[in-house]
Amino acid sequence: MGRFSLSGFGSQYKVFMPLFWPVFAEQVLSVAIGLISTAMVAGAGGSAVAGVGLVGSVNFLVVQAFMAVSAGAAVVVSHCIGRGDRESARKTAGQSLALVFYISVIVGAVMIIFDRSILNALFGDAEPEVLESARIYLLYSSLSLPLFGFYSTINGALRAAGDVKTPMRASLAAIITNVTVAAAAIFVFDMGVAGAGLGVLAYRLAPIVVLTLHIRGGNSILSGIRLSPMVSLKFLRPVLSVAAPAGVDSVIFNGCKLLVQTFMAGMGTDVLTAYAILLNLTSLVNMPAGALSVLAVSVVGQTFGAGDVRRACREARQLQIMGSVFTVFIGIAMLIFLNPIIGIFKVNETVRGLIYICTVIFIILAPLFWPPSFLTPNALRSMGMARYTMYVSVGSMILLRVFGAWFLGVFWGFGLYGIWTSMFLDWFGRGAFFMGALVKKGRG
Repeated sequence: MGRFSLSGFGSQYKVFMPLFWPVFAEQVLSVAIGLISTAMVAGAGGSAVAGVGLVGSVNFLVVQAFMAVSAGAAVVVSHCIGRGDRESARKTAGQSLALVFYISVIVGAVMIIFDRSILNALFGDAEPEVLESARIYLLYSSLSLPLFGFYSTINGALRAAGDVKTPMRASLAAIITNVTVAAAAIFVFDMGVAGAGLGVLAYRLAPIVVLTLHIRGGNSILSGIRLSPMVSLKFLRPVLSVAAPAGVDSVIFNGCKLLVQTFMAGMGTDVLTAYAILLNLTSLVNMPAGALSVLAVSVVGQTFGAGDVRRACREARQLQIMGSVFTVFIGIAMLIFLNPIIGIFKVNETVRGLIYICTVIFIILAPLFWPPSFLTPNALRSMGMARYTMYVSVGSMILLRVFGAWFLGVFWGFGLYGIWTSMFLDWFGRGAFFMGALVKKGRG
């Protein structure tokens, strides 16, 4: 690829932005729902927030199986669109939906049947009130897994085909429904964590209605999609070639994050509460880069599918630069309003201090290290390098994030600050390898 040049960046910027804004709006809605839900649950006490936070980590691990299939389907669909084969794109999406349905039903049933065993095995050191809140929330989230599987797969396929507005509309319907249902359940009927659980069910059901109506309307690239009770390896094999490494990558990555969170279970409810809120606040900072990371699958995938490897690499670099620039602006805005935002959660001074310091450090380092670490691998997967990204991600996660968290947070006793530091070490390690691979790919 040679030395990166900003010549032509302005023209590419104009091409990316119409695609970026709907995806960014979807990211904003997704993060907003997390913040709003956490704030509403905060009224039920710190144990409720901590319990929902624990289940959030478990859920994030579980749904990676669906997200992996969604990512595989998105890559294959983008390649099909790039070479003009729309029929294969529809069949790939339909087969991916069937696969996700079977996985979600099985996983959801296992989580409902073995809920106490799962939570005790992972977070047995947590306080009883926290575990009980987690068990209630886990039930509702498990029931909604098939809905999430459908939603993520269809959204990924639509974005890969260049339709970024319909997923945004689906997300808007989701957040409106979630806030309405959860607010009524928590504040009117005083259902506490169960009310938040009902909000999750509503949140995952509403977008299904929007997406189904869109597809049945006949104007979508996926119109005419068929859901067969049988799966076909002819269409799933290329999906699984991306989904399997991406799934292993995601499951191990988030499994390691979950392991790190078990280190915190014995550090007290204050640390667990701070961490649960931090996950939501820091997601705000990463919203633009996260949107561009989603966009990279379709933009880079379609260019690569059309056979232009050098241009695909150039687009990946341009998206990465945009992600860093946008993250700086969001970080500055976050710093200005950080104290009022933390005040929304009504936490004690210990938790407030942990959140403030960790968020400031995150704002400083995220523009430098997050886009190379998480946007670039999405582009590499779209160019057939799913296995490479898996090896780098797994190695960095185990060596730097998990061992680093134990060594700094537990062994040296730095607590949440040590665990936070290990996260940045992981970013730096994986980002260096991914950037090296992107440069090599462009030169080849």
